[in-house]
Amino acid sequence: VKDELDYWIYYIQNDTNGGSGYTDPGSWVNVLKTGNLLFEMTFVGDPCTSARFQAALAYIESHWRDMNPDPGWGYGLSNAHYQAMFALMKGFEYSGIDLIDTDSDGMRDDDWFNQEPTLTPSDDFASVLVAQQFGDGSWPGDYWAGNPLSSIWALLTLEKIAPESDPFTVTVEKDYRYTAV
Repeated sequence: VKDELDYWIYYIQNDTNGGSGYTDPGSWVNVLKTGNLLFEMTFVGDPCTSARFQAALAYIESHWRDMNPDPGWGYGLSNAHYQAMFALMKGFEYSGIDLIDTDSDGMRDDDWFNQEPTLTPSDDFASVLVAQQFGDGSWPGDYWAGNPLSSIWALLTLEKIAPESDPFTVTVEKDYRYTAV
């Protein structure tokens, strides 16, 4: 599976900008798919220093403050693109990326999740999500989904949890006893 996924990564990553396309490298490139690409690259064993990983990270950084939900994550909008935020969080966490260049100063010294003090408008996920949460605990519908699914993406992003990036094995206990039905 990892070998085939590696072929897909080489195919789907746009050679010009480093982002991930949808059906081909030039189709509908955005940060949502590129966040997933970081996850995939780490899963197949790419180090964060690899050229293709760095290209994907640079694409995300170049679109961090796009004031739109596609190709960006909705920076500066009244409701962000929660699915894109979740995909980015998952890619960053799985890959062990804590700092990126969110302010375009050429330095990867900005905490993408929780910057202190926050900027105006906020460009870290925790500040944006907390500010956009409704009084009933939910979040508004985002670019792709209504209130329930957007709330799930927002909560998962705030949990800031991704699978461990170390190889793992799954064991299945087998019960060989005969069972009559």
